[in-house]
Amino acid sequence: MIILSTKDIVASDVIKYPNIYIPQYKVTFITGPSGCGKTTLFKIFNRTFDFKEGEVFYKNNNLLNMDPLKLRKSIILAGQDSFLFEGTTRENFQKFYEYRDIPQLSDEQIQYYLKLTLVNASLDTLCETLSGGQRHRIFISIMCSFKPDVILLDEPTAALDENTASCFLNNIINFCKLEKITPVIISHSNKLTQDFADHIINLGGHNE
Repeated sequence: MIILSTKDIVASDVIKYPNIYIPQYKVTFITGPSGCGKTTLFKIFNRTFDFKEGEVFYKNNNLLNMDPLKLRKSIILAGQDSFLFEGTTRENFQKFYEYRDIPQLSDEQIQYYLKLTLVNASLDTLCETLSGGQRHRIFISIMCSFKPDVILLDEPTAALDENTASCFLNNIINFCKLEKITPVIISHSNKLTQDFADHIINLGGHNE
């Protein structure tokens, strides 16, 4: 089944996309040179960017006919500019869950998601004392905990060395398979793409 697809999308005068198909539950990598519109495509998928022409479909439904707020609960974007509240790792989980008005996680569940994303911090660690890479992975751990239909990961391993990046993606992909989540990943790493991708979309070329 195709979970996301595009037809004749024009994002701007300089960004036009080939028709794109993203299969459900498969690991899709988006590749291509800087400036080709990879991040913009992610924003189109969760309706934080309005395209000029064309159509986008989620489970065969036109995105423009869907409530953007409901859509963003099903298609979560974990971008490069992640947001965390001031406070501890535990408090950040709590505040995101309060905002969504859903039951809170236990400490054990929070620790599970931090371990999933290789965050070496306690529940009482102040997030503002952590590195940018650690903060970004905490944000990803929170987004994963929502268990969306689709998770869009924009350069999630940019701050990691090769071995750690591989371990991180292995964790995330296994989690997505377990929870029936479709991961879509932007990466500039040829090795990670070849090691983990079921489906590759090269915006400088073609779909594979």
